[in-house]
Amino acid sequence: MGNVSKLAKVANTSLLPDHLAFLSAHAKSLHREDGEAFPAWHPPGKAPHVVDENAAWTNEVIEVYGSKEIETLLAARRVAFWDRRLMRHAVPIAGCGGGDFVVQVVSGRSKGHVLLVSHDAYGDFFEHLARLGDAPTSDQVVADLLHPRFDAAERIARSFADFYQQLYRGRSGQVSDEEGGYQVIKLDWELSALASDRKQLFMLGQRGRRGVLLAMGPQSSPKVVVPDAGITDASLFLHGTRLLQATRRELRVSRAGGSFRTLLRGNFIGIGGDGAGGVWAISSRRSRYSFFHSKDGARFTRVQEYDFDDILTVHGACSKGLLLSSLHEARLFLLDRKGELEELRTPRDDYFGVHPIVVTRKGTIIAGDEWRSPDLGKTWKRTTSTGGVGANMLIQTSKGVIVALCETERGDTRLLISRDEGARFSKLDVRIKGESTAIAELGDQLVIANGAQLVRIPLA
Repeated sequence: MGNVSKLAKVANTSLLPDHLAFLSAHAKSLHREDGEAFPAWHPPGKAPHVVDENAAWTNEVIEVYGSKEIETLLAARRVAFWDRRLMRHAVPIAGCGGGDFVVQVVSGRSKGHVLLVSHDAYGDFFEHLARLGDAPTSDQVVADLLHPRFDAAERIARSFADFYQQLYRGRSGQVSDEEGGYQVIKLDWELSALASDRKQLFMLGQRGRRGVLLAMGPQSSPKVVVPDAGITDASLFLHGTRLLQATRRELRVSRAGGSFRTLLRGNFIGIGGDGAGGVWAISSRRSRYSFFHSKDGARFTRVQEYDFDDILTVHGACSKGLLLSSLHEARLFLLDRKGELEELRTPRDDYFGVHPIVVTRKGTIIAGDEWRSPDLGKTWKRTTSTGGVGANMLIQTSKGVIVALCETERGDTRLLISRDEGARFSKLDVRIKGESTAIAELGDQLVIANGAQLVRIPLA
């Protein structure tokens, strides 16, 4: 960083604090093509102001220069068509795929502003600039760049921090909702299933009869990793680097989001953990259910078979095993690591006694929107801690937070959270338009499938 400041003085220019803060964190340039997302960067001071996440220029930038590249630019006699004499007025900070580039004004009334300069301006603008002599002011240079006569540049941000945040938001597809509190990524596919850990998220999407598998990280945008994922009416389970997909025809596995291969044939109705690092996969044929177990998510062995006249549903796992429920008879079961089923008590004998339901790693069960058992179904206590909103989906995050996804009378989605094993819930100040179908955790965010869009909500 010391070399940057020294070279700036030699070039008779200066770098502004927000740009210097970025360069101190990025020695190498950030190069992203084909619409790839740029990583998040949090500038010091107040939050950046984003004018338009959907501005066309956000798709044109392919490189934001790091400190090493800035050193090279400051030492060069000529930077593309940006003459060295112009360095004292504005410094290049990023490049575009079509030959245009981005500069930050470093002096004058527009100090700090960011301009997108057109390479087509080489002729007329520089001929005009030559007639101004060696000492035009920064205000003159900026005014001429923006003048309709030359159409040589457009003002795209009022600081480097604003520029980068707008670029990040535009490329990641994130748009702040008008009601605040969350961000939305619009997709070309209706989402049907999610599976995640804190580092990666996989999604099944469908458009017409075509199914795709998408993947994303905490700071990246969704990308199609398997363009032909087959059936999307399926459940997903992430086991380390292996992504498992249970469909009505087979159990399949994908390594790190690659193409799927078949592990077992059959009508697989669900898949879940065993509470000890292994995986259960369950298939059904008429009223007979087969339970397959794997320690590594790659090789499954049939362990047990049971007969049920009802439809079984797979829920989460606790330290003692996997929680299952029957749809119509409202029965609750715990599948232990040996494949033995233990029937648990339920708070009521209808659907809402077991749906939705979540079991925590400590063995606390929260059922419906008003029942809680701290001892794996031995005792139940009625609670109104959710406020009777009507939870239709429950999950527990890796940090132990229980999240209830609720549908309002208007058909919108609200969220409740509990940090004490479901004893008390509080509302998140978020209202998502429309019905949501799945929820997962990614980094320090909640990710919600909401039709053809993905909603990201910070979870402190």
